[in-house]
Amino acid sequence: MTRFHHGGASALCIAAALMSLPLSASAAEAGAAEADQPANGGVPDIVVTAQRRSESVQRSSVAIQVFSGEALRSAGVNQARDISKLTPGVVIGQGGAATQIYIRGVGDFTSTPITNPAVATNVDGVYVARSQAIEGNFFDLERIEVLKGPQGTLYGRNASGGAVNLITAKPKLGETSGNVAFEGGNYDLVKAEGAVNLPLGSTVAVRGAFQIVHRNGYSYGGTDDDKHESVRLQLYWEPSANFNLRLSGDYSHIGGMGSAAVFKGVAPSIAATLAKLGVALPSDPRANGTDPSLSAIYYGMAAALNRCAPNANLALAATSAGVSPIVGQQGFCPAGTSSLYSPPSGSYFGTNLHVNNRFLNFSGEANWKTGSVTVTVLPAYRRTRNDYRNNIIFTFDSAPFGKPEASDAASLEARVAYDDSRLKAVAGFYLFDERQTIATRADAGLVAGGNVTLYHLGTTAYAGFGQATFSVTPELRLIAGLRYSVDHKTIEGQGLVQYPATVFFPGGPCFGAAAICPRDSFSNVRNFRRASYKVGIEYDLGPQNMVYVTYATGHKSGGFNPFSLPGTVNTASFYNPEQVGALEVGSRNRFAGGRIQLNLEGFYWKYKDAQEFITTLNRVGGAANALTNAGRATVYGLDAQLALRPTSNDSLQIGGEYLHTKFDSFVYPAGGAVAGLTTACGVTPATPFPIIDCSGRPLPRAPKFSGTASYTHTFQLAGAGRIDATVATQFSSSRYLTIDFTDASRARGFATLDANLTWAPNDTFKVYAFGRNITNRLVYTGAFTQPLLPSLTLATLGAPRTYGLGLSAKF
Repeated sequence: MTRFHHGGASALCIAAALMSLPLSASAAEAGAAEADQPANGGVPDIVVTAQRRSESVQRSSVAIQVFSGEALRSAGVNQARDISKLTPGVVIGQGGAATQIYIRGVGDFTSTPITNPAVATNVDGVYVARSQAIEGNFFDLERIEVLKGPQGTLYGRNASGGAVNLITAKPKLGETSGNVAFEGGNYDLVKAEGAVNLPLGSTVAVRGAFQIVHRNGYSYGGTDDDKHESVRLQLYWEPSANFNLRLSGDYSHIGGMGSAAVFKGVAPSIAATLAKLGVALPSDPRANGTDPSLSAIYYGMAAALNRCAPNANLALAATSAGVSPIVGQQGFCPAGTSSLYSPPSGSYFGTNLHVNNRFLNFSGEANWKTGSVTVTVLPAYRRTRNDYRNNIIFTFDSAPFGKPEASDAASLEARVAYDDSRLKAVAGFYLFDERQTIATRADAGLVAGGNVTLYHLGTTAYAGFGQATFSVTPELRLIAGLRYSVDHKTIEGQGLVQYPATVFFPGGPCFGAAAICPRDSFSNVRNFRRASYKVGIEYDLGPQNMVYVTYATGHKSGGFNPFSLPGTVNTASFYNPEQVGALEVGSRNRFAGGRIQLNLEGFYWKYKDAQEFITTLNRVGGAANALTNAGRATVYGLDAQLALRPTSNDSLQIGGEYLHTKFDSFVYPAGGAVAGLTTACGVTPATPFPIIDCSGRPLPRAPKFSGTASYTHTFQLAGAGRIDATVATQFSSSRYLTIDFTDASRARGFATLDANLTWAPNDTFKVYAFGRNITNRLVYTGAFTQPLLPSLTLATLGAPRTYGLGLSAKF
């Protein structure tokens, strides 16, 4: 959950944005975007730019929630996953170093470079292509906008589930100002951040900001830590009222050991076998998959799954499993044989864990206005270098030869906006080009050796778009928008086997080969074309009451898997774009002179060709993780947000969402003879792959009920400032975390409790104490099934109980 030291807490970040914290748009629009604080102390008006123009949240027909920079900072939002504490229907987890964002069950199991997020993340209007690069941006923010539902018209590809917009604080002309904040807490948390704004004459200003966070990990070996440093510098020039230019550059380094994958469970049949062997499952829910204490479980599972082989240096063809055993690792295997798995132990599963990701970004924004027309040009370049190693039975190394995973992306958006009393419209052109170079090593679980994949990915995307809102009468408005997108994608690479000479598949391309052997090569070129559109109607029932109906579509780009399928000749496997169509019916209302705000939204989505990760076989018969399209799904529900301001010293916010999801059709072939052990779906034996049928199952990471609630009271102290006291809760019902739909992949419901106490002796200084997840509830954010030990589920967890003290000052 969240807390903030000026009128909010975890869930109250919404209340902070809605009740007490003014927001603004870009520097060019600052005057128009200031929140309108009612004189009677009611709910203030918040202006956002989610639809490429300044408008009040209460006049927008977009499903949106807004969190101010002050609320985010006070809530301890240092990583992208922290956003999920603030708003119902949003689940954000971590897959290795990658960030996985799901909105109402639409998301992406992002863990490799081949994937595209289903929720577009933008920093000052610039699209962030690599999910790892989202991290390090959560400082000196003006606000965050969370848009739920497809945003294909204005945000384009990879916004099938929604969009998250990070808007940084901009330089201000003629003002010398700044702020600084320090925080300390358990898990050796040390956090420092600050910003300074300096004028350079009457038409130029600069703003510099930084953040440093050092927190030890929540899980075994120091994993689930947060150690990063970020800096940002912006220059703003406004030579006239009709023209302005902003230049921005930032750098972030993400270090530490990275996210943990904790033991979640095994299949009942495996659990029974382990019990017979006298192997106990871990009692600590935060037991990391790399914890050596789990060795007995891995050995027992290897025996239960017949992962044993003769304990002699025999020719590979003589082994039953087709892989040479690790001599001496008998485990629970019969006498004379060895387990094919080695336990996590020593520095290999300890000190080698690391994250060393670096992100460098440059962007510019130029605005030229004449009359009712504004021309905006937004060029950008983003450089990503990912170097991380995750050892969770299945070792993944993004830099096996010392060369980090690289992404260089350039983008350009040019648009023209028109705004008068009857018509508000925007039209433009978008170009995006990304070059990726990837060298990854995936060790064969706990078997000696591993696989290395070397490949290049290229993406050139371009689109034309337009959207308009026309006022038929002062009360009635019509909306129409269209975007046409083209993605040109290429892949070229090869797979290598890094094994001893007598290892790998009998009769296969690398049997008896040297230490490094090419096993597969692949390439492909493909164009993905899609049109997205939006239509809608808005009607004002009164000055503070509006109803709307919209229908919008969005898509996530298709792409390639880095291997070729059986029966093909060096042709990389591909998957198609996914599509979402969403009907939204909503109402935005204020009552009692603005002291009560009630926003309601009903939604009905159709989800087609959802991209899901499965395990299959490549051309040479090796196991491979791949994206596939999952047929059709239906999503519908109701979202309600209530904000009350009964007095100037009291604020109450309650938000909740009911969400129903179902795969109408989800049938896919799965590689491996043990596929039935890793799924609760129907399994039909077939050649070459068994057929898995998960039709009728819910979407993963989509709780049926979720919500937030918070209350803040301000105690006015005569001559000594004020004290803000906040309590807040976040709650969620149970949900599945993976498409296996086993009991081990199901997370129980939870409710967390946060508290925040802030003393502000004046308008420039604050001292606060916080407690987050005080009841120490387990909040599962994601999971995956270990492909080399089928039926073993590992999961990611949110933060346990944390607490600390902080102070902030501004000048």
